Amino acid sequence: MAKRLIWINDVIDHELVKEVERKLVKFNRKSAAPIKVIINSPGGFTTDSLAIYDIFRNSRAPIHTTVIGEASSGGSILLLGGDKRRMLANSSIFIHNTWVGWKYLHLDHRNAKRIAEDLEALQKRLLAVYLSHLNAKRRRIIRWMDKETYF
Repeated sequence: MAKRLIWINDVIDHELVKEVERKLVKFNRKSAAPIKVIINSPGGFTTDSLAIYDIFRNSRAPIHTTVIGEASSGGSILLLGGDKRRMLANSSIFIHNTWVGWKYLHLDHRNAKRIAEDLEALQKRLLAVYLSHLNAKRRRIIRWMDKETYF
């Protein structure tokens, strides 16, 4: 059987979502054998990270995620999307609160409240993902996110 492997070695963005979705559809069509995902990512866009997480969670075939190097920010969300998860000995995971990034570089003061509300909603979605997969209390996860924690 051909390798059922996906490498995520870059920033998480729309292009990566399309690539992962295309590969998973192809793999799922062929069989329900496990799909391996290797992650070494600095993170990226939160919405794109959550899109890939959802794709993983809805895969017919089990997803086995492995971190080599780093799973920072959205990369940590991708790691949690796997049915089986592992990280190599010298790997790291980084979690933090949502940040305003490229999307909002041209912030209009009239939109500041709406953008803050959008960020708060994304923050709640990220927290829900961490809560559903980690054996930690809500307060502890919030503290990790507030402190920008490496594991």
